[in-house]
Amino acid sequence: MAAASCPVRIFDGALHREHLTRQFFVRFRLAVQQTAACLRRSHPEEREEANGAQALLLLSRLLFLYFIQQKGWLNRDRRFVIDRVELAAKSGRNAHHTVLRPLFFGCLNTAKSERDAIAISLGDVPYLNGGLFEPSAFELRNPASSLPNELILSILEEVFERFDF
Repeated sequence: MAAASCPVRIFDGALHREHLTRQFFVRFRLAVQQTAACLRRSHPEEREEANGAQALLLLSRLLFLYFIQQKGWLNRDRRFVIDRVELAAKSGRNAHHTVLRPLFFGCLNTAKSERDAIAISLGDVPYLNGGLFEPSAFELRNPASSLPNELILSILEEVFERFDF
């Protein structure tokens, strides 16, 4: 009898993972839509496709951060992103400008020897030298663009903090 229940447990586990994967992507897609809507409101001059592409890029960056965070590559801290965003929000700073942009462009896209004081203050973060963390054409056109802390926190809590990477 025990042998027969083993395949059932494996099947149940696979279905559970598939359900969690579906749940994640539903939440991820909703977060992309919310981010694109926020960008549309603050950048109505941009084409809708540009706002959508920028939203997907931002969420893709966060997804990648959660993967490398889980490996301990972000200052050996598995709560690196959420802790720093929450701290910025609690102290009244815009997390997009004071945490995410320095992390994306000042750390992950900048060799350690070339980092400024803000990037250095984020701790031991690898240099990845990859296109994901290069400023996009949207970001170059809109250097002051930012997302509100409430949206960033909601995305982190509702999408990334709910799933094990």
